[in-house]
Amino acid sequence: MKYRKKPVEAIQWTGNNESEIAEFINTEFSVVYNRVEIFETYADGTSTTAARRNEKIINIGTSKEAKIANKGDYIARESNGEYLVYSPDAFKKLFEVMID
Repeated sequence: MKYRKKPVEAIQWTGNNESEIAEFINTEFSVVYNRVEIFETYADGTSTTAARRNEKIINIGTSKEAKIANKGDYIARESNGEYLVYSPDAFKKLFEVMID
């Protein structure tokens, strides 16, 4: 037998759409800055910091645990009201846009 996932409502975190996220999520969440450091390692084993940046992430409080959404991730509201976070690749493999 084959099975299909039930439809979900979802929104993509762009890094700049806090107000849309707030309208979508009816639970506690916060936008925080996550410091990201990218290191470059050379063949001789030495390394250097290639880049530093602060990225906004979303911390979603759920009834079970906190979920973290990075820029580009999708936040989906399941039929039971829980929120799940999917990477863009995983989301596109699992879901397709429904036309009403």
